[in-house]
Amino acid sequence: MRAYQVLHTDLNRRRDFTGNLDKISIAISMGTWICALTVDWLLAIASYSSSY
Repeated sequence: MRAYQVLHTDLNRRRDFTGNLDKISIAISMGTWICALTVDWLLAIASYSSSY
């Protein structure tokens, strides 16, 4: 799933950048993940409804 990959890559990038994960980074990463998940969901619905 693309959203999971975004979250995973984002967490790894932040860990490399800061050396550790603080609460703000986790919150930003979760926000990014939720946005990516929403986009995935909307794209799935759009492609599903356009197939008719």
